[in-house]
Amino acid sequence: MERSRPHAYQWEVWAALAAYLALLTFSTSAGYQLAVPWDYFQLLPQRALLNNLAESLYYLHAQPPLLNLELGLGLKLSRALDMHWRPVLFGIHIALGGIAVYAFTRLCQSLIARGWIRAVAIAAFVLNPVFYMSLFQFFYTFHEVVLLSLLAVAVFSYAKTRSTFDYGCVCIVVALLVGTHSLFHFTWGLIVLVGLPRVCRKAAPGTPAPSPTYPAGQLAWLAASFVVLLAWPVKNGLLFDSFHASSWGGYSMALELPVDVDRLPPRDWSVPDRFASVPVVADRLKSDGSANWNHFSIIQHSRNQGALALQALAEDPLALARKARLNYWNYTRFAGRNPYTGSFGISDHTFPGALTPWMKTYETVVFQDPRTRDTVAHRAYRNPMRQSWAMSGFAFLFPLVLLGSAVAILRSRSTDPEESSTALFMLFCVLWVLVTTLLIDGSEANRLRFSTEPYFFILAFWSLDRLLRKTPSGAPGREAA
Repeated sequence: MERSRPHAYQWEVWAALAAYLALLTFSTSAGYQLAVPWDYFQLLPQRALLNNLAESLYYLHAQPPLLNLELGLGLKLSRALDMHWRPVLFGIHIALGGIAVYAFTRLCQSLIARGWIRAVAIAAFVLNPVFYMSLFQFFYTFHEVVLLSLLAVAVFSYAKTRSTFDYGCVCIVVALLVGTHSLFHFTWGLIVLVGLPRVCRKAAPGTPAPSPTYPAGQLAWLAASFVVLLAWPVKNGLLFDSFHASSWGGYSMALELPVDVDRLPPRDWSVPDRFASVPVVADRLKSDGSANWNHFSIIQHSRNQGALALQALAEDPLALARKARLNYWNYTRFAGRNPYTGSFGISDHTFPGALTPWMKTYETVVFQDPRTRDTVAHRAYRNPMRQSWAMSGFAFLFPLVLLGSAVAILRSRSTDPEESSTALFMLFCVLWVLVTTLLIDGSEANRLRFSTEPYFFILAFWSLDRLLRKTPSGAPGREAA
């Protein structure tokens, strides 16, 4: 089958990058500036990152290390350049945003044949105000979008070539994602890395028979990745007796469940002598006065909450279904709205009023979401009479797109195995985040969903393109553009 030539459409890449820079400039002129939410539980204190970066990361148990590592290196670079940290980190984010736009555009060029469908898909990504909102905040949401865009490109390249180099690129980006946010659990990483060579092994008709599933070079990459992915939970297990990427698992499980807090043992704030001199573990408060969620006590406190969550489910199994229903309500809400207040923007981050029309237009057109600032945002089990169950159009469209993309994947396996393999990978990622947020922690599900929102757009428009992709003779074909 004749393939499209993405290199022939460089103007699409330049147009996407120009739109990105224009909207970035508009957002800056409207009053946005990069913010580091120092009071967020996931970030270590500024002083610790700047003066004791290696020690602080070693004793970090609340989160995977890479977000704080990048922040610490950015602070050190700022000090070396005798500059404030804001322009340094903002420059890094501008570059990362450009990489994400470039990667997403090239992926659309590789998967979507029809020019008008491809243009709409690219516009859905580049014109999304939440992309810029996340760019102006130093947090893992923006980094996930960048890494997932790169990962999909690497997966598509590997599906075409099955080369050791491309598989190595996949391994590296998977490791970066797992090391950035515990949402992408090391189990997710292992499923991707073990399953990808098997999924991509199928050869298209008329092509040479595929090589062994795991050639020696790729097997070496897989083994090395296995060690890297497990290194962090093993470190936590040896140091804190907590074999997890994050020590907050029990706390997340207990959210939205009818946990009997009266059964929760009092929090033990004592710190073992071996950690007494380590501020990121021993101090109750961070240097800005906010709570330190990397304190040693959170480990057992989270375990206790996890045990109560399991007990609550044993007593009321349907509580999990109620939790999933509520979290789906959150999951399908526009990511530009604060999950706790219902207003546009991010907590403790001034939202420029000039951007409200942009946000509202995108929310209305793309998500068809009637919910407003006054709509209860989450945790309805605490006040069920106030919960609004109004749903967005996206809530009904979402499962239809997933079903349609699954059908398109099955139908394209024999004719376009590299496309179907890439689409299957993206579908798996969307489902992974969906299930995780529905069953574990979905109080911020709309923000968590945003990381895989680009995958959803591509799946939707790729499925439409597959449906329309017929030559006059009725055989599948690629449009020249």
